[in-house]
Amino acid sequence: YVRQAFNSFLPEGGINLETRNDKASNETAARENFKSTPRISHSNLGSMSLSYELDFWGRIRRSNEKVQANLLSSHYAKDMMKLTIIAMVVNNYFALRAADAEIIINTNTLKTREESVRLTKNRVDAGLVSPIDFHQAMWLLASAQQEEADFRRQRAIAEHQLAFITGKTDLQIPVGNLKLLPIPPIPPIGLPSDLIEN
Repeated sequence: YVRQAFNSFLPEGGINLETRNDKASNETAARENFKSTPRISHSNLGSMSLSYELDFWGRIRRSNEKVQANLLSSHYAKDMMKLTIIAMVVNNYFALRAADAEIIINTNTLKTREESVRLTKNRVDAGLVSPIDFHQAMWLLASAQQEEADFRRQRAIAEHQLAFITGKTDLQIPVGNLKLLPIPPIPPIGLPSDLIEN
């Protein structure tokens, strides 16, 4: 499109060549009139045209600038789409790793609360505490189990979204730890705060 728009600044020309062969028919009422003339006549015609539009008011120049701006816009749109996909991959990956960290923490919590339920049950059986304490320990254990199910669901959603974005339907990311990821370098002084937050 840019090349076509630039061609508007150049003169336009054309050449037309035409060759004709005419044959007179012998099946006419005045057949005798054609006996002295040739039955086939040849003719060659040629024409050439040249035109140029003077851009007094800048219409052609503005049209050319518009096409160039559209080309730049399409390049920027492609870059923006690429950055958007990269950001989606990064956000979902960190959401998955954050869910892994929550699952690790919650696993330790589950062990602690299961032990608390066992100890509280023994104390209730010994008559040292009321059954309310046992029910409260059971509620805390059930709450931790529910949180673990939520974290596993969040991890599965993030993994499915990564599989969709990358086009790998069988994508399976092993459980990892955020603490094992490399620490990014500290940005230089003077950058805008929004960039640092990102």
